[in-house]
Amino acid sequence: MKKFKLFLIAILILLLASCDMPSPKNPNDYLNTSGVSTWEELFKGYWSGLSDSYVFWNLDDKNGEWNDIYYEYLPKFKALGKINPNDMEEGILLLSDITKDLSDNHYYFEIVDSSKANGKYIFSPSKYKIIKENNPNLSSDEIIKLMYEGGDFSSYYPEDLLNEKAQTILNNTFKLPLVVSTPDPSNYPNIKFIEANEKIVNPKIQSRIEYNGQAVLYSNKYPNGSYIENNQVKSVNSLEIFETYFANGTAGPYYPLSDLNLDSKNTDFINSIFETWTLCLGTSYQEYLEAENTNPITYKKKHSASINLYSLAGITKNNVSSVNNNYEGNTVYFLLSGFKLVEFISSSEDEISLYLGDFHDLKMDESAKGLIIDLRGNGGGANIDRQLLFGDLFSSPFKFGYQINKIGIGRQEYSLPSPVYIYPEPSLYHNQYSSLASKPVAVITNIMTVSNGEVTTNMVKALEKGKQIGGKTLGGQGTLAYDSLVANAGQFSVGKYITTVYTPFAQILDANGVSHEGVGCIPDIPVEFDKAQFDLGHDLRLAAAFDYINQ
Repeated sequence: MKKFKLFLIAILILLLASCDMPSPKNPNDYLNTSGVSTWEELFKGYWSGLSDSYVFWNLDDKNGEWNDIYYEYLPKFKALGKINPNDMEEGILLLSDITKDLSDNHYYFEIVDSSKANGKYIFSPSKYKIIKENNPNLSSDEIIKLMYEGGDFSSYYPEDLLNEKAQTILNNTFKLPLVVSTPDPSNYPNIKFIEANEKIVNPKIQSRIEYNGQAVLYSNKYPNGSYIENNQVKSVNSLEIFETYFANGTAGPYYPLSDLNLDSKNTDFINSIFETWTLCLGTSYQEYLEAENTNPITYKKKHSASINLYSLAGITKNNVSSVNNNYEGNTVYFLLSGFKLVEFISSSEDEISLYLGDFHDLKMDESAKGLIIDLRGNGGGANIDRQLLFGDLFSSPFKFGYQINKIGIGRQEYSLPSPVYIYPEPSLYHNQYSSLASKPVAVITNIMTVSNGEVTTNMVKALEKGKQIGGKTLGGQGTLAYDSLVANAGQFSVGKYITTVYTPFAQILDANGVSHEGVGCIPDIPVEFDKAQFDLGHDLRLAAAFDYINQ
């Protein structure tokens, strides 16, 4: 009888406890319809939205941790009372605290905060975890407060996060002057300089960019400069295109790289490394009106450029070791800052097609010993890019991972894993397939390799001779797209205060069925980043990749 009473008491406790737990519904339904909401209502909407729409609960809620968060923090939010848009700090710090350890490294929330310059504050758990890992002396509360206060975080980040990316690899490792410092502004009266000494995109590149921006190609295959028109290659004298816009109305402008070098240096160094190479830059263009005279006031139109995509494809010379004994000859090298090629197809279809064709020709070289894919600093992008770039490595679909989705609002309601493939591209490459997938393939990564950069890392590691080299990746591999109402997981908002909760709708697993979310892909051959050596042009991670190819 005593045991029966204890059982009833236990059941009663559970029922009472569950009374205060939100039932599944739209997060916005928790907010007061009068427009005056409390922190309690906002917390319930946020907690419930995550409970129903977060796809990584199999990693983060194995033992009911999210329920514990609810009961621990509900009294704290109740105590804050009504929301005051002019005094948001305490509530934001609490929301950050309950979110900081989520595995999802794409995740962020954006919340209204009038004390911030743009009227909003964004909290990212991945940023918190990077600072925490590299500053173990700081407490969680100190980091959350530091992030809220804002400012320069460079001293809290690992050196490869700040200094190792496609742009710096091109500048330091291959000595290409794509970004320059301390130019004389008077030499370029039509280019906008924010500060005279600021590092900017090389003005020789800026002076040739079309109004809407485009993909720009440089190559040692076209020493005199050339452009593509009506699918015919026509030579032009480089003097004819000096300091002019790219040929408007034509596609595929190629220019000698020496023309863009402000210091009048040639490309001897990169030519000493690669037998043939092509550089692809994705650019964007901005116009400014700058005051020229004050009485009466007149303005001069100036333009400026930014590079949003950096990519280099080449094959090393057979005798490259005589130039750098860390490099291996007859090795295909491919560098990519982000999977954004498809973004430039509408404005630069012929340039992108030509670049893909150049890369394909390199992969088809039967003398090639292996392939290096350099994804350091690659922030991800479109999945179709991976298909376009590497579909010619496979003559049949190649499985390199799995995807799982939410099939209901329950935290543990998941689909069975669906295989993820990379497919051949027969129409693009005319049924020509490279043998490189059967040879050594190295992917170089660092802490800022994320999203599609990591999924492509999974692809390489699924190859029989595929290895990851360098540093661990960030650990944000979820599939981004739909909102939570479409896919049972994904993005949502909570009223007019939490304007965005950004989170994937699906979870990616590697070829072994393992999730690397929140952890990152761990390199098979780890190589520490050495900034001093890197700045001198000694790229230790690239050297390790060549060592692997040569084994």
